[in-house]
Amino acid sequence: MERLVIFTIMDEDMDFRNRKSYLSGDLFRNSPFYDRIVPIINTPNMDRVMEEIGLGSIQSKKVRSYARIMDEIVDPMKFLLDLDGNSNTNMDLFVRHCMSCSPPYQSQVDPIRKLNRRK
Repeated sequence: MERLVIFTIMDEDMDFRNRKSYLSGDLFRNSPFYDRIVPIINTPNMDRVMEEIGLGSIQSKKVRSYARIMDEIVDPMKFLLDLDGNSNTNMDLFVRHCMSCSPPYQSQVDPIRKLNRRK
C-alpha cells in the first residue's frame, strides 16, 4: 500500500475558504486515507491550464475536448515538464505518479516522495 495515492482533481472555481480547506487537506481530515490524499488544483480551471501549456482550447463539449487533448499528447515527458513549469496547477504530481508506475517511464521519472498538498 506504500504507493497508494488518491488524487482529487478540482476543476472548478471555488471561494477562498473552500479552496484553502481543499488545498491544505483539512477537507479530508476525517478520512481514513487522509495521509494518502493529494488535492490537485487548476487555477482558475483545467481548461485554462490546458490552454496555457499549449494543448488548445476546450470546446463546449468538454468530454470530447479532453479526449481530443489527451489523444494529442504524443510525448508524456513534455506534458509532465509543461505542467511542472506551470504555477497555476499541481497536476504534475498526478502525472508524475502515473508515469513512475508505468514501466516505460519508471527510469525517467522520480516518484513523488512527499505528498505535498500544495505546489
